[in-house]
Amino acid sequence: MPLPRVLTALGVSLLFACTAKVDEPRYAVGDGAVATLRNESGVTVWLGGCNVFGFQKREPTGWVDRGTPVVCFWEGFAQPVGAHELRQDHFQVPEEPGIWRLRYATGLGCAADRPLSAQSCQSVADVVTLAFEVVEPCDAATCGPQLGMPNWLCADGSVGGPTDRCLRDLSSGQCGWEIRSCP
Repeated sequence: MPLPRVLTALGVSLLFACTAKVDEPRYAVGDGAVATLRNESGVTVWLGGCNVFGFQKREPTGWVDRGTPVVCFWEGFAQPVGAHELRQDHFQVPEEPGIWRLRYATGLGCAADRPLSAQSCQSVADVVTLAFEVVEPCDAATCGPQLGMPNWLCADGSVGGPTDRCLRDLSSGQCGWEIRSCP
């Protein structure tokens, strides 16, 4: 098998060793959030220079690209994420309710002095987060009295239980008090 084919096949399989996640399954419009990309492979992977990820919204036809968190005049050089490293990106969730995810374009064997592209990398593939909800906040009076239930400590150290946020449910359109589940 020719070397470029071996490298491409190897590159695509190594990119599957990258995982991306967001810190919560649900956000209110305009919330701050954190995304984490973890390179679990033994080699450096590369991300876009100016925007390392883009937003995708689930529409009836499938996932649709809906822009990036920053407007760039030039993409910039690809950014490395070393072997077994993680990268965290802080961002504002979209202002439009719906089901969203983040899409990281990742490359393997990329040139350090060029933008991320199929021409400057041995292989390029997408890594996406699990879907997350973006919902509208509601006036607390709409939700009625607070739940009065205790919070609990999750196995990962985070806190589950009532968040004291009154949010609109995406499917029913009704407002209710949010209860955070453990991850």
